[in-house]
Amino acid sequence: MISSLYFLIFDYKYFGITALFFLFLYTYLKTDIKFTYFEELFLKISPYIFYCKKLLIGLFFEDYWSRTFFDTKSPFPDLKGTLMQLNCQSEQLYLLSDSFSLMTENCFWDTWRYGPLFHIIKFPSNDYIFIAFAILFYILFFFFISKFSKQNYLNEFELNLLLLSPVINQILNQLNIDLFIFLIFYFLIKYQPQRTILNLTIFFILALIKSHPMGLLFGFLFYRHQKKSVSFFSSLYSALFVITYIYFIYIDISFLTGQPRPSGLDSSNGLLTISQFIWINLFDRLLGFRFVIIVITSILLILTLFLYVKKNTISSKIALIKTDYDVYYFSAILWFLVSSLYANYDYRNIILVLAFTFVKENKIVTIFFLGLFMVSPIPVLDLEIISYIFYIFKVFCYLVVITSFVHLFLNNENNVFKKLLKNINYL
Repeated sequence: MISSLYFLIFDYKYFGITALFFLFLYTYLKTDIKFTYFEELFLKISPYIFYCKKLLIGLFFEDYWSRTFFDTKSPFPDLKGTLMQLNCQSEQLYLLSDSFSLMTENCFWDTWRYGPLFHIIKFPSNDYIFIAFAILFYILFFFFISKFSKQNYLNEFELNLLLLSPVINQILNQLNIDLFIFLIFYFLIKYQPQRTILNLTIFFILALIKSHPMGLLFGFLFYRHQKKSVSFFSSLYSALFVITYIYFIYIDISFLTGQPRPSGLDSSNGLLTISQFIWINLFDRLLGFRFVIIVITSILLILTLFLYVKKNTISSKIALIKTDYDVYYFSAILWFLVSSLYANYDYRNIILVLAFTFVKENKIVTIFFLGLFMVSPIPVLDLEIISYIFYIFKVFCYLVVITSFVHLFLNNENNVFKKLLKNINYL
């Protein structure tokens, strides 16, 4: 608790790697540790206190901002950048009608792109709107904490580590639009799970704002629905999404090439990130970018072989909780898997928070999933060898998570590929 107080009050930077040590220690001694009333109270309220402090510093005391994360200087940079881009778009005479040429020339994002829908939005902005959005994001996140804390299998210590982890801190540090997408998904499936068509429509809109929620659409597409209307709309929206993206790529190739591709394992993840890191740091850019394709293909083949050989072992360890609305869990799994094929900043791992509500409690799941949260991202360390040890651990945890999610996806009884999987003797 003393170490937590130091990190949360004075300097957060090494919280994740220190918490990783305590996570392993706690997992080993779990049955022997008993928390007092005041310790449990501290575990419950410390995330609220820390993030309230972070919000106040970000809005009014910018000089202290670097101590709330990893030496970052500017508060909420992604929110600022997003509002600046939308404001710039509002000042352009043409957007879609000139294939975004004026936007590319005049706006600071240049050829960097989100989804098609984002870049046809015009939204004038100023400092007051920025402050209002920052406060709104934090209020919605606090509301999420209050609800999520009651519906997962983590105990107070594990939940505290999760909520204060570098993954959560990073997305609240950046206030990236991914947080908005995650919160919309969570609140929809919590409060309106029965309104399937409405939710699917919203998922379609979110996938056009940023491309990675396409996994939600495909999740609905690959799920065997009892209602034909849901199957029809999932097919329709998936087709419309593909057609829309093909059209936008045709008029502006930046919608394909302008997606960020981070390659540093200190602050990003994804199979493409891992492959790029191997290509750059171990093979000195051998054979050009085509070698990255070779690496990512090799990783996928190894994971596929492991899944097939160890399917019974994985089934005994990892399983979904059955609900009346497991189509959303099925879609969330595919959402993460689709995004994991690309290169993502670590804050996108917030999707994995949902795993603690729909995956049955298991020590392996808990330690590797939470372990990934503790090292995503990793602070810059002076000793390169220590950094590489954390990189290896991070990649290992990430591959365990991907393997677990692929297995959960394949073993869902409503998967439309069920007959095919039986024919190849996977089920």
